[in-house]
Amino acid sequence: MQTSALPLGYITIIDYTTGINVTHTLVIDYKSFDEDLLKLEANYSYKSDEVYYYNVHRQKALILKLQQRFDFFDYSTLPLIFSNIHEEIESYEVLKKKGTGHVIILVRTTSGRDLVLRVNLLIDEPEHYMNLEKIFIQKFASIGIGSSEVLFSDTSRKQVPFDYQIMERLIGKGLGEEWEGTQSDYDAISTQFGANAAKMYKLPGKGWGRLRQNATGELYGTKNSLVEYLTTYLEHDLEMIQLFKFISVQDAEKIHNYFYSPAISDLFGSSTQSYFIHNDPSDLNMRYEGNKLVAVFDWENAAMYDPICELGSASTWTVQYPKDEQMIAGFVQELGYTPDNLQEKMSVYFLRKMLDKVQFALRGERLAEKHIRLFAEGCKRNGLDVKVLVTL
Repeated sequence: MQTSALPLGYITIIDYTTGINVTHTLVIDYKSFDEDLLKLEANYSYKSDEVYYYNVHRQKALILKLQQRFDFFDYSTLPLIFSNIHEEIESYEVLKKKGTGHVIILVRTTSGRDLVLRVNLLIDEPEHYMNLEKIFIQKFASIGIGSSEVLFSDTSRKQVPFDYQIMERLIGKGLGEEWEGTQSDYDAISTQFGANAAKMYKLPGKGWGRLRQNATGELYGTKNSLVEYLTTYLEHDLEMIQLFKFISVQDAEKIHNYFYSPAISDLFGSSTQSYFIHNDPSDLNMRYEGNKLVAVFDWENAAMYDPICELGSASTWTVQYPKDEQMIAGFVQELGYTPDNLQEKMSVYFLRKMLDKVQFALRGERLAEKHIRLFAEGCKRNGLDVKVLVTL
């Protein structure tokens, strides 16, 4: 099944076995929750260093505004931006990629270079991660994980009133939006992705979670433990999905108690060392050639965390084929052993990711069948008897 966009309050489910489109009315009247939602959001800072996942932990007003971000960008600033690298624009194409909050523009310069401009628009707080991504990319390149080369970034907002970054164009095709291969090709790429996740154990860090940089240039996580970061903004996510009556108060409390239970502290208690991870393992952030994974990009959610999180959260995004088995195989082969409680940890990370995805979809007024299905799967994987109250 595949969902397609309709006006607020509706969703179309296309059944390819019959070819019939059936329109269902959602049981959610999004606007009716706005007043209570504003009050709830006022309890949270949404500062980028303090959240669990940067792309989704924002106020609803900003979430909705970012959906229209292409209408707010001043394209007349392009010549000024590219003058910083002494390039003139011959032509450009706006890439309206749904899976990001940025404005992405593909640029061809008069000197013949193919470049990418990524703009952070409508955000009050400068996105300092844009200045850090060059460091991230260099670190991951040192362990054999390719990415784009950052040529220039500016978050000062002195020249233009937004943050931006200029990068070299990546090789290959987009694994999500340009997929042309076979299942065998995808399986091979998924295995390579698992191996890449295992390589992240070669990048130990300090602290946990979202990153800051100290006066000497050292990067560190803002939380004291894995569980502290795992549960960052957990209350926020549970309050949001409960507000929209996605699940009951009792089931929200059940999930809350699970994440703060001895079972979780025991499962992750031995995790005393953090590692640099990409933390946004969507197919939309990967490039491929044939059956080879050639590059990973979009680093705004990088964190000091657990490489197993890469495996656990990867399947919460749209995938071409199921890939857990292949990812695990690559991960274990690269490591040379199977980490203790690998599947159990993957399941926890899967559910944690679905909690932030569901609340984001609800506040963005775009809940889809896949959110319900994957949320239910996450609860089941963790042995939680939780009932989703919303039906499509």
